[in-house]
Amino acid sequence: VNEKNDTDFNGLVDCVTTFADGIATRVDYMPNESKIVTRRQVLKDSVLVEELVDENRDGTFDYKIRHDPFGETSKPIPIGPDGK
Repeated sequence: VNEKNDTDFNGLVDCVTTFADGIATRVDYMPNESKIVTRRQVLKDSVLVEELVDENRDGTFDYKIRHDPFGETSKPIPIGPDGK
């Protein structure tokens, strides 16, 4: 199940939240209904654990940021051409 939102109130969907069994598992941000996900938040039990970022909007994630249970975030971790 997906939930679509217009977070900047310009009339275009820019955020899609994916749910599994009623629990949020992923949030994709696509400015102005673009097909390119510029930021993906990965959730475990509805808690943010990782963000993937496409900084140059080319359709490939450039780096990831990990989030720990205490609210600490990692520095950006580059993602290689193989997606890892």
